[in-house]
Amino acid sequence: MKRNVTVITLLLLILSTLSGCGHQHVWKEATCTEPNTCTECGETEGSPIGHTWTAATCTAPKTCNVCGETEGTALAHTWSEATCTTPKTCSVCRKTEGSALGHTWIEATCTIPKTCSVCGETEGGLGEHQLDSKGYCAICHKQIGEAITLSNYSKYFSVKISKNGVESAENNKYYYNVKIDTEPKRDIEFHDVWIEITWYHSSINKLTYPDGHTEDAFRDATTRSNLDDSGDCTDEKQIYLGNYPNAQWSTNTRVFDRWEITDIGGYVIK
Repeated sequence: MKRNVTVITLLLLILSTLSGCGHQHVWKEATCTEPNTCTECGETEGSPIGHTWTAATCTAPKTCNVCGETEGTALAHTWSEATCTTPKTCSVCRKTEGSALGHTWIEATCTIPKTCSVCGETEGGLGEHQLDSKGYCAICHKQIGEAITLSNYSKYFSVKISKNGVESAENNKYYYNVKIDTEPKRDIEFHDVWIEITWYHSSINKLTYPDGHTEDAFRDATTRSNLDDSGDCTDEKQIYLGNYPNAQWSTNTRVFDRWEITDIGGYVIK
């Protein structure tokens, strides 16, 4: 009797280790959507794990990072338009497309530096004044330079004249050679400065022609010379006096023995 009880107890222990189907389960681990499942009989235990979602991005929908299942659609990019310095850019993921537009520059003036008309960025310093022939700036409307006039030029430079008399060329064409020298008196900038000199005669003889008619031997003449940026000028001029074939005049005729600056232009910047 005692032996029978022992056998029955052993059988009960064996049965307690077996499922209702009468075998030992071979479990497949639970997944996002399935609980633990016996690969032999299909019996389940517990619950599915559930998805571990990664939120949707610009290029991918909401996605389980365990099983890869997706839900919904990608969000798509949220574009910020290209600027002068950056290409078209997604404000969410920072992806770019295309290229930066580049600046649209407005050249510098005497009041503002080189400036982008789109974004306002600047580059470098102020530009040069736009001065007229009298040193007045058309941009900032200021008198930047001092205009050179007949009344003030002597403050800034001196003029020296040399001459070597009358020369006769072929066919009685006569020329007078002169040399104009200027010397600056101050270390300043000269801009487009020019001087006009008129040459006069204090004694003019009458020429007498074979046919008996007469005319003045020489006429007054005007020349123009340009000064460089430092105020220097060395200018040799050959003044044409006229063509006097077959004419006769006194050899003591005084030619171009007086001169004066009759016009002047340009400006200086001190």
